[in-house]
Amino acid sequence: MTVKLREKWHSLFVDVSDELSTEFARHCAQKNAWRFSLLPVFNIFTQVACFFIYLYVYPASFPDKVQLEPVRFSVFSMVYIASNIVFFILFNRVRQDESRPDYVARSHALTLTFLAAYVAFESYETILEVEISGNIYRFLATFFMVAFLPVLKRRVKALYLIAFTVFVECGFSYIISQGHPSSNRYQEIIFLFLLVCLVVSNITYGTTVRTFELQYSLLAVNEELRKANERLEHLAVIDPLTGISNRRAFDQYMTLAWRSAYHDKRHLTVIMIDIDNFKSYNDTYGHQKGDDCLCAVATCIKGYFHRETDMVARYGGEEFIVLSVQETTAHMQERAESMRKGVEALGLEHRNGSADGVVTISVGLSTAIPSENIRYEELIKEADDALYQA
Repeated sequence: MTVKLREKWHSLFVDVSDELSTEFARHCAQKNAWRFSLLPVFNIFTQVACFFIYLYVYPASFPDKVQLEPVRFSVFSMVYIASNIVFFILFNRVRQDESRPDYVARSHALTLTFLAAYVAFESYETILEVEISGNIYRFLATFFMVAFLPVLKRRVKALYLIAFTVFVECGFSYIISQGHPSSNRYQEIIFLFLLVCLVVSNITYGTTVRTFELQYSLLAVNEELRKANERLEHLAVIDPLTGISNRRAFDQYMTLAWRSAYHDKRHLTVIMIDIDNFKSYNDTYGHQKGDDCLCAVATCIKGYFHRETDMVARYGGEEFIVLSVQETTAHMQERAESMRKGVEALGLEHRNGSADGVVTISVGLSTAIPSENIRYEELIKEADDALYQA
């Protein structure tokens, strides 16, 4: 029974975990900066309305009540409006500087300062409204605003609610001492609202914490899914053995390159490459050595075709394919011959291969400018036929 009560007690005062406290503080700062960049605008409009209501509407509606001094209330209204204009500017500047290291601290300090000024102004004006009209609507509106609008720690928000209550209670005590009737139970009602708002603001804070943690966990899951998708996409277009592009990636790139070259009238060159007598190599040295040979050859080929517009892929088995954009046939033939010699210079032993006893490759090359009369499959076939002849 004691454990259950303890669990329920902790659930009422749930707080964000230590590892998320920094992110939660930024989350609160962003919410506060956004909300309090709008509240000053609302305050300015309501104060303009109250200026005319307090000085002109209430005196006609409640002629027996206390009348405000126009000059004093005009000065108060101007100070109130000017303060809200300043806070409007400051909060919007804070919102624009979220990348600053002290963003959270600045937002928090500005929020606390604004609430202190807001409570002081509203406490004074609440007393004025009670004197001239006898209602406490402004108090209730301000109380709910302080209780629910800012995202603050429970203790901080409780201090503001209590401070607002104390200011208003002291103001009521003063006007009662000046002859205002005390039979309306305003002081008791205000104290009751304090208790209600303390309870409800605690609940809303706990809800904010739970919502944040849920959103954060969802973001973390989404990030993991995104990374997993990137890994899957990478695996889908990369040959797992050699680490270069696979045939699927080559086909996708070839389609895009063909369209682009067709539009710009540029040359496309395809080079087909085959490791000579590779079956014999596998039979002689084993498949593990065969895999090492494929990786070495792939790395060597990649070293000769490393421009952004070049594509080197494993086409299948011991076959590789190269696609190059905007190169002359003569230049590509030179590069292909340099690549062939480069593979031979690796000196990979192959007793049943070439006369020199090392791994060699055969190369077939085809070049064309894409047009409506040919398809890129024909370009690949020409390169494959040239490879067969080689």
